[in-house]
Amino acid sequence: MKCPICDTNENWHSLDYLRQRRDLGFIICKTCGFTTYRRRSEEELKKFYERSDYNIIRRFAGTADFETKTRKKMNHRMFLGPYLADHRNLQIIDVGCSTGYFLELCRDEYGHQRVCGTEWNPAHARYGRHRLELDIRTNIEDFGPQRYDLICIEHVLEHIAKPDEFLLNLRDNYLAGDGVIACAVPIWYDFIGSPSVTAHEAGGFESILPEGHINVFSLRSFANLLAKCGLHVVQENYSYYGYRVLLEKTPPITDFSAEAWDMQEQSLVRQKAAFEAFVAGRFADAHRHYHRFPLALVKDIDQQQKSPAERITGITQLIAEMPNVDVFHWYLARVYNLLGDYGNAITNYSRAIRLKPNDPIHYWELAEILFKLEEFQRAAALYEKLLVVEPKCQFVPLTAGQPTALDRLGQCYANLPDDIPDACGTTT
Repeated sequence: MKCPICDTNENWHSLDYLRQRRDLGFIICKTCGFTTYRRRSEEELKKFYERSDYNIIRRFAGTADFETKTRKKMNHRMFLGPYLADHRNLQIIDVGCSTGYFLELCRDEYGHQRVCGTEWNPAHARYGRHRLELDIRTNIEDFGPQRYDLICIEHVLEHIAKPDEFLLNLRDNYLAGDGVIACAVPIWYDFIGSPSVTAHEAGGFESILPEGHINVFSLRSFANLLAKCGLHVVQENYSYYGYRVLLEKTPPITDFSAEAWDMQEQSLVRQKAAFEAFVAGRFADAHRHYHRFPLALVKDIDQQQKSPAERITGITQLIAEMPNVDVFHWYLARVYNLLGDYGNAITNYSRAIRLKPNDPIHYWELAEILFKLEEFQRAAALYEKLLVVEPKCQFVPLTAGQPTALDRLGQCYANLPDDIPDACGTTT
């Protein structure tokens, strides 16, 4: 089998011993360090997505799916919103569009009418076609010869058997001359070092190597793939939903730096040990096994029951080392909140929101401080955002024993003075 990054034939090292399931052919290229599954073909994955039980696995069931898509829309607005707002009448295709929620956002919120998508899962495609009235087909070739101003391929490349050929096809045959590609991939090699790993995501080592994927990217191997395919990063974000980039055409580069495969193997070994220690509640050991493990670092400080001053010092040092980790700012904000230092608490909650705009607890805890300080207009704006991020907060409290966000929103409006402009710009 040829490596899609360096084109070397049959120079693989097995990593199957790291997995509980060892029949998938988990391998790493000894020339460039690219990692993949030998025994997964694109056709197998396509059938996997077409199966009806996959709809159950993905919880494609009304409210649950709506909540998931609502959170993802928040991230699209943060990353692609400025681009979509600054351009008019873009021709857009979303490859692997699920139900078409991103296309709906482009059309209904940003006014781009020429939108279409592809989706292998027939249930998701039918939902988008009938309920959202979108043009969704199986493959990009089904639309005929077209040039697109924006091609979205978020969380697609890990499912493609030959990602180099796939990207080159999009670049050469479908991307307009001044068009861009919006792409996101999971970076499994430093998953627990990701700025926004949450508790449920840190549940076990197997979770970072899903069977539904073919390719396991590191930052280096992904950069090498883009260079080979003549794509240049003009915008990036590595704080939520993997590594997201906006790409423009550039001359292809075939002479790129390889990645030492044995060092990558050791990285996975250390992450596996760190996961096992974390799940066992040995947070200091988890940190020793893998230095960049934000959640373990915070849990370790909690476990040591340090004083507030010591916690502030410890977290501040971690922020200096890893400034883009939302959980550090969130934890620091909580400590300041308990101390009654609301100025520093508000500052750090705001930073946490910028780094991870889909986490409802950030909005709730910051809004509660502003409500306590009787800054009702600012608090109302945050409760409104919380209801977008987590719609069920209309009816269910985010924190047990507390009011719902909708209850708090009503209390805010009840306390606003009459001369505050409403949504229409008028006053009562």
